[in-house]
Amino acid sequence: MQAKGDKLKNAITWVNEMRNLIPGENINKLTDEANVKFDLNPKESEFIINFFKEQKKSEEQE
Repeated sequence: MQAKGDKLKNAITWVNEMRNLIPGENINKLTDEANVKFDLNPKESEFIINFFKEQKKSEEQE
């Protein structure tokens, strides 16, 4: 069994890896897949979605 923070950390790492492997892939699709793959609870799921929304905003401002 993974520690709570490890699931979230691994999910974020996985989504970033998928974004690099498949540029232009829909981030919502990737976060949905991560939710299932890493068995995230609703709070973790919400966190990962918001994390990537903020990351996207940050990238757009650069």
